[in-house]
Amino acid sequence: MKRLMSAGLFALVSLLPAFAAPAEETTDPLANAPTQYSADLVVTRKVGPQTPVNMKIYVDGNKRRTDQGSAAGNIIILRGDLSKRYILTPSNKTYMEAALDPRMLESPSDWAKRMGLVHEKVGTEDVNGETCDKYSYASDAKKMASGQNKPTMPPTRAITGFIWVGQNSHMLLKSENEVTTAEWKNVKVGPPDASVFELPSDYKKIEAGRPFQMKPQEQKSEEQKSEEQKSGGQSPSPAVSASPEASASPEQSPSAQKSDGDK
Repeated sequence: MKRLMSAGLFALVSLLPAFAAPAEETTDPLANAPTQYSADLVVTRKVGPQTPVNMKIYVDGNKRRTDQGSAAGNIIILRGDLSKRYILTPSNKTYMEAALDPRMLESPSDWAKRMGLVHEKVGTEDVNGETCDKYSYASDAKKMASGQNKPTMPPTRAITGFIWVGQNSHMLLKSENEVTTAEWKNVKVGPPDASVFELPSDYKKIEAGRPFQMKPQEQKSEEQKSEEQKSGGQSPSPAVSASPEASASPEQSPSAQKSDGDK
């Protein structure tokens, strides 16, 4: 009898940690996000210039391409298979080549995990003709403080916002926070034409020069602009910051389902 009681107590005690352990998020809103697609990405800032930034993005696993929308916009090609990043300038048909930081291929889902984001479904809404599950997200201060996720640039305040994930496509179709709104439109799920990830034969390679040295007055002006940009106070949405296709500059951010989609 004593042995039975001891065995019973042991079994009960062994279960206690499972009941006492803090709950962890088990739902990944973008777990089934496609890794091959093309889309138009529209990013609108809520602070500063309100003019939307329009981009065309192509994603095929570890190959990414972003066509920046303006007439003078560059084309960014990320080739994970070659560990290379290319920045093409259509106006003079030249390109620069650089080593690829693996973080630039990080999906919004992986970025969200590294940043300690926790999601909660808050409703259902239509976005660009598709029914989407809407989630709120917020960074977990304890995870960030412990360094569990080791972000390159830890945010100075909590990261919060919303994402909309298509119920049929499983794509990240919209992301919003205090600073920006990003929408993926005209989505075509499936592998893009392989040629979009190749360098055009008529483009000439140029070597990256030394960084331009600004004059003191110019430097001050840039610092002032930087402070104005900081007034927004919050990191961009995961869909934007984690995805090169969502960056207005090739030097911004480490992704696209990257993305996006990705959390």
